[in-house]
Amino acid sequence: MKKVVFLLLVLMLVPLVNAEYSADATATKRTINLGESVSISGSVKEDSFPFSDGFAFIEIVKEDSIVYRLPSFLTNGEFRSTVTFLKDDAGVYLTPGEYHTNIVLQDFFGNELKVFSNILTITVSNELIITADVAKIALNPGEAVKINGNVKAYYGTVLTTGVVKVVTEDSAYDVAIENGLFTLAYSTKSDAKAGNNEIELSVRDDNGNNGVKTLNYMMNSVPTTLIGNLEEQSYAPKDTLTLNPKLFDQAGDLLEQEVDVIIKKPSGEIELSKKALTGKAFTYIIPDYATPGSWQMLISYGGLKEENVFEVETVQDVNIELDGQTLLVTNVGNVPYTRDIQITLRGKQDYTLSKKSNLQPGETVPLDLFKDVEDGVYEVSAQGFVFPSVEIIDTRKVTEKSSDFFKGVTGRFVGSSGSNTSWKPVLWAVFGILLLGGFIFLYKTQKVSGDRKRRERDAMMGQKRVVEIRKEKENSPVKSKYSFGVANKEEIEDYKKRVLKDIEQQKQEPPKRNYSFERPLERKRF
Repeated sequence: MKKVVFLLLVLMLVPLVNAEYSADATATKRTINLGESVSISGSVKEDSFPFSDGFAFIEIVKEDSIVYRLPSFLTNGEFRSTVTFLKDDAGVYLTPGEYHTNIVLQDFFGNELKVFSNILTITVSNELIITADVAKIALNPGEAVKINGNVKAYYGTVLTTGVVKVVTEDSAYDVAIENGLFTLAYSTKSDAKAGNNEIELSVRDDNGNNGVKTLNYMMNSVPTTLIGNLEEQSYAPKDTLTLNPKLFDQAGDLLEQEVDVIIKKPSGEIELSKKALTGKAFTYIIPDYATPGSWQMLISYGGLKEENVFEVETVQDVNIELDGQTLLVTNVGNVPYTRDIQITLRGKQDYTLSKKSNLQPGETVPLDLFKDVEDGVYEVSAQGFVFPSVEIIDTRKVTEKSSDFFKGVTGRFVGSSGSNTSWKPVLWAVFGILLLGGFIFLYKTQKVSGDRKRRERDAMMGQKRVVEIRKEKENSPVKSKYSFGVANKEEIEDYKKRVLKDIEQQKQEPPKRNYSFERPLERKRF
């Protein structure tokens, strides 16, 4: 009996072992995102005929691990099943990658007839694609950032709903997705830091898909604050003024730019105009004879201006140098020097001189020592300056000494009395007065003598002419028109008229002077 049963089984299995099976399969999608469903369908044949006496198991495999095993009845040799790629049987989200499909063929008794490995491949992604941009890539502080974009699955399916998270330099926003699109506008800070700014966009759906996107825009640097940084508030001539101008933008960051620097005198006149680089020290030397008072320093960049006021001190001082026997007194201050110049000479005899002054800034006047003291070797001190072993020798002629005296009387520097003051200037003064008096006396004497001689000569010529007239009268038969003796009234009146007529003529044509004291004789009728 056992042998009969065994024989029947063998007869039944022989056709199965020798049968040829074939299968094919297809999927509605080969590339998907997590959460999407795929329908897998196919057919199985036995020796070119549809096989319907069994089952087809669809296995989804990743890296040799079965993720899904889906049974499907064979109807007229065809099978179909739908699988959603989201979580495995343990509830864990699937990882992106390639998933292979195997078709396992079994009969109704559970016997495995054929395994069709890697019959098709499905690629799964968890990535979402964010496409977005900013409306303006260069902004000024306080301007609005405008973002527009859309979100799609990796393989092109539009994400209809969801939330895009936007993270800026100092804020975060949740932006709703509507029909795959989103938009956002927000204002930047007025003190936003200049330079490149990043905006991070991220999105994640309920199926574990996610995407990120980075946008960039440039924040412009806008100068907002200008500081002069003048080190001191008061300066003397020849001092060095140091300026360290600084320019800051809206975020307080230091900018390196050229600024305009103008320095004005107290009168408003521009003393200096030039460029300076911010962040670096700028120096200016106060002029030697700078006008004392309030000076202005104006710094500007575009519409920004900074004004600094500094004082230039009043300096009244002189510098004295020795040139041979002459002191060169220079006003090195910035105002007129009006103090007396005190000079002390120490030698065999000591002298103290005091010279009045009125020197303009930068003006130099010589003081000749040999004009005021006796010859000798002296230690000369003047206004704190000391010159040892100064040899003084007066080599002037008498006329030069007189001329220098009169110039000194009317010049800027005038000697005044003091202790042990030299009598030399006084003696020269007396000598000059006497010499001037001599000139005047000589001139007067010569003039008086000339006038006397001229009168005597005129008298002699008059007498001679009288004699000649008398002789002519005696020898001439014609009665002379001249009469001698006591004049009558008519003759006197006639004589007066002629004299007055001569005087009038002299007034109209004044005679030329002749300083040789020899004038031609003017003949007049009597």
